[in-house]
Amino acid sequence: MLVPSRRNWTEDVSACQALVNVGAIDAASRVGVAAEKRRTAVEVANCFVRIKEIESFANVEQKRLGEFGATERCRISETERSKRFDRMAGVAEVSVKEGAQTQREAVKAWQHVSNHATTVYAHVAEAQLRDSWLNFSALDKLVGACCMVTMLRSTRLARHW
Repeated sequence: MLVPSRRNWTEDVSACQALVNVGAIDAASRVGVAAEKRRTAVEVANCFVRIKEIESFANVEQKRLGEFGATERCRISETERSKRFDRMAGVAEVSVKEGAQTQREAVKAWQHVSNHATTVYAHVAEAQLRDSWLNFSALDKLVGACCMVTMLRSTRLARHW
């Protein structure tokens, strides 16, 4: 600190003013530095807030994309499953149609064979009767004719079953 001398009062005043000016400048610079530190701290805090905001948006977007992907995978698998079931239903339909047609054809063939066998049996029986007709009496011929008629009726009834 300067001690004013009594020699020149104006010099002392100017020296005091210089000291006051240096102190004021020093205080002003300290205030400026403190204000700048405060501003910097506020801006750093704002940056941290903004970073957290961006991170939260990124997390939300990641979850949304993950859910969208899961939904899309589920949709695709269900679509493929529907296509598979449609193909299986088509195969089953064709199989049933073909099975029914085969069964109808088998029944027709069985009926044809049955009709043919009946006709053959009738011809054989007729030929046997013709050959043996000459060797039998009138009563034997009547009994044979009745048996023949009964046999023909039973084979015709069997065809309808």
